[in-house]
Amino acid sequence: MGNLPFDAEKEDIEEAFSVFGLIRYVRMVYDKEKDRPKGIAFLQFDEKSDADSCLARAEVQPICVGGRTIAVKAALDSKQLILPDSKSSGKTGKDNRNLHLAMEGVIKEGTNAAAGVSKQI
Repeated sequence: MGNLPFDAEKEDIEEAFSVFGLIRYVRMVYDKEKDRPKGIAFLQFDEKSDADSCLARAEVQPICVGGRTIAVKAALDSKQLILPDSKSSGKTGKDNRNLHLAMEGVIKEGTNAAAGVSKQI
């Protein structure tokens, strides 16, 4: 989502979007140089159906946080992403997204963090 107010908090986003269902996480993107949010965040619902209802509503009725209408879009994986072509060299564009956010909170098998944790079925 985009167009968030720079002073928006994670709790503000959760409050606006919790009407659609349980939220797994909200990740706000920060500008390291300015030490403030960039006005962009990622949100994941526990259920895909909740995300679908949120996206459907956002198409017909604005969702607001801090008095601003939020641009709500589904996240894309790298296979769905259409990158611009470089006109001069014929090379395709580079995927510069911060995909490390997608693995936030994941415990990898065989690591120290996974010791004593049962496998999810």
